[in-house]
Amino acid sequence: MSGNRLAGDEEGNDRHKTEFRAAARLNGELADRLEHYCEQNGETKSDVVREALDEFLPMWDLPDYVVPKDPDLADAYRTLAREGEKRVLSVEKALDIISRQALPNTDKELILDDVLGALDDGGLVGIKNGNVAVHPLTPIDEVNAASGNAATSDGLDEETGADLDALADATPARTDGGQR
Repeated sequence: MSGNRLAGDEEGNDRHKTEFRAAARLNGELADRLEHYCEQNGETKSDVVREALDEFLPMWDLPDYVVPKDPDLADAYRTLAREGEKRVLSVEKALDIISRQALPNTDKELILDDVLGALDDGGLVGIKNGNVAVHPLTPIDEVNAASGNAATSDGLDEETGADLDALADATPARTDGGQR
């Protein structure tokens, strides 16, 4: 073993060749707050910075889809939606997914009101009878190509919104998110 390699690092899986290293200098109150947080929560500075960046930065690795402009709403929708297929989940399952993957520091009541409610208003999901019908991810290119379509500001036509409402009404969901 040589240099800064960890146990298990070999030529083929050396973490220094596959990970990006970022450096930043913090001073004043921000440095104090980070230090205090790490001491109080038993976390490393690196872990806290990685988590903060992951929460702050938008997900750029996905193709351009029709998503809300608000980054929190966009991340929440992306965690629920699948490309090419409608999905039906119980409200509880949708809240669990969003709170774990997209908005881990947000209370589920706020997610229900501010996130799922906004996605419902925008036509990306339909909420009825304890179910959430999630419209599939739609590539922006498809919306632009269908310029004759009476699209809403979210890129969905009125018929699609009615379809989501009907799907949420008609398809009961198990607590694990599967369909019955």
